[in-house]
Amino acid sequence: GIHRPLEQRKSAPDRPRHGHTALPPMPHEYRRGVIYKTASPRLFFTTHESDDETARFINDFPAIFFFSSSAPESYKSFCDDNGPVDIAEVISFCRQCHDRIQKPQLSRRPLVFYTYDDPDCVTNAVLILCAYLILYENME
Repeated sequence: GIHRPLEQRKSAPDRPRHGHTALPPMPHEYRRGVIYKTASPRLFFTTHESDDETARFINDFPAIFFFSSSAPESYKSFCDDNGPVDIAEVISFCRQCHDRIQKPQLSRRPLVFYTYDDPDCVTNAVLILCAYLILYENME
């Protein structure tokens, strides 16, 4: 899997496994800057504090394809709630994610979906990632 806290990136070498970049095991608690695996062998998730942190990740891990979407941030609150995002956003994200996974140019690269390290964004990102896994990869 792909999991390495931000502060460990430069010190631990990448080791190829099944044609992908392998990193140290994932921690047992959520932390910003850690890349978490999903049930899909090529799809991962992380959160970043800022665009600068995202740029550092992209620069430090050139073998990984990082991508994002406005879906986790797109929810229009009815009161003081934070989601979930509407079904049109969920479907749009699922299609975009599937297109990236199917793209031949990305076939040997892990794909890491990232969002801002904001509780509402993280919650909605996990929801849309799970929707993708259920709808497109037939996970239960």
